[in-house]
Amino acid sequence: MAADGIALMELVEKCPTLDKSAEPAKKEIVMRKCLIGLLTGVLILLPSLGFAGPQSEETEETVTLEFLHAIWLPEMQEVLKEAIADFEEQNPNIKVNATSVPFADLSAQTMITLIGGEQLDLVMSNLSRGAAFRANRAWANLEELADPGYWDRYIGPDKITTSFDGYRDAVQWDGSTWGLFYRKDLFEQAGLDPNTPPETWDDLITYATALTKDTNGDGEIDQWGFAYPGSGYLPQQFWVPLMLQLGNPISELDGDEWISIIDSPEGMRATTFMTELVTKHRVTPREVVGMDWEQTAIAFAQGEVAMFVTGSWVLTTLKDGYPDIVSSIGTAPYPYPSDGQPAVYGGPQTIHIPQQSQYKEEAWKFLEFMETGDPSYVDRFGLASNSPAWNRNFLKTDFATDPLTKTFVEIIEYAHMPPQSVQWDSFQANELCPTLQSLAMGEMSVDEAVEYLDKAFVELH
Repeated sequence: MAADGIALMELVEKCPTLDKSAEPAKKEIVMRKCLIGLLTGVLILLPSLGFAGPQSEETEETVTLEFLHAIWLPEMQEVLKEAIADFEEQNPNIKVNATSVPFADLSAQTMITLIGGEQLDLVMSNLSRGAAFRANRAWANLEELADPGYWDRYIGPDKITTSFDGYRDAVQWDGSTWGLFYRKDLFEQAGLDPNTPPETWDDLITYATALTKDTNGDGEIDQWGFAYPGSGYLPQQFWVPLMLQLGNPISELDGDEWISIIDSPEGMRATTFMTELVTKHRVTPREVVGMDWEQTAIAFAQGEVAMFVTGSWVLTTLKDGYPDIVSSIGTAPYPYPSDGQPAVYGGPQTIHIPQQSQYKEEAWKFLEFMETGDPSYVDRFGLASNSPAWNRNFLKTDFATDPLTKTFVEIIEYAHMPPQSVQWDSFQANELCPTLQSLAMGEMSVDEAVEYLDKAFVELH
């Protein structure tokens, strides 16, 4: 696989639109486009070239499924190992070879493997990272393998499992939703009701203002009212729901073309609200631009931040590292504008069978097996990661009824991922998130930022 990866990158380097002297970020965008173009071409050409991939034997010889995933948490890896062992015991003629890669590398490795014609039978992805493959019809039609009632088990929008062509091409496993964490003890100290978290944007500003304090009288703020993880790719996970809360889907598919609606009154309003938490209301520190979710969680645990938004998995960090504050933690949905609608960030991991897999029936058998048990192996993934499994059986678990965690299950109904544009990853990494960070630092105006993001989105697509 490594050799094929090197050969592929050499091919991409020959891309006619690649400027070798370009800045790394711009160069990456062009390379991504070339990869997607290559994938499209390969998927179109494979049938005409007669490519059949590894051939399934008619005998009872052992079949080995190749499963590429990004399960990284040790507890989740143990569940997967147990599931594979149990599956192989019940199906002695089917083996599962599971390969883990960092989630940031998963899409590229999937693309390299498919383009290289190597065997790949099961792939982990999600709505945004899998968009390029979905757009290029890389995933098999699972309706040809599943019973019609199979899909009734899932919760969340149907689009999670539905291809652009209208057939089911994915199954859902675990996946985090993002909510508001707040410190009940700090609420009480500020004269706020610890059982009534902020519900609207105005509430958030009011609460955060009361919770922003110079606690030792040295003239410096040492307790901030609100924060969000703002480093790397993370600020989009606060900005995207703000847009959706105002009814702005950020971009829409017009035929085969993604169009931007960032530069709109709703886009201005959402971006202004996020920016002014730092620049006008001064309830969020500028330092969030350098803080990932773990650093933000630690600041929250140490009383330096009274409220913040992040995914449900952070409960593991808080429970393991700061057990003394767990009883003081409250959770709630994202506040939303009084004239808007609820929306939060979140989505499940999706599992796909590639179109070119020669072992689709065996792969589907494994996916069905993962839904067995009480709780099922998929549900146990969610329990191990402190994240919901997006199916109805998970609603019976303690996670779904515990006051601290049930919020993250209840908000699934209005959880959203970014648009399924094939260029979203490049856009958010190279344009959106750096721009949101510049806004927080006061380096550009909202007008400039919104206009720039709109044009950048259009040029990239």
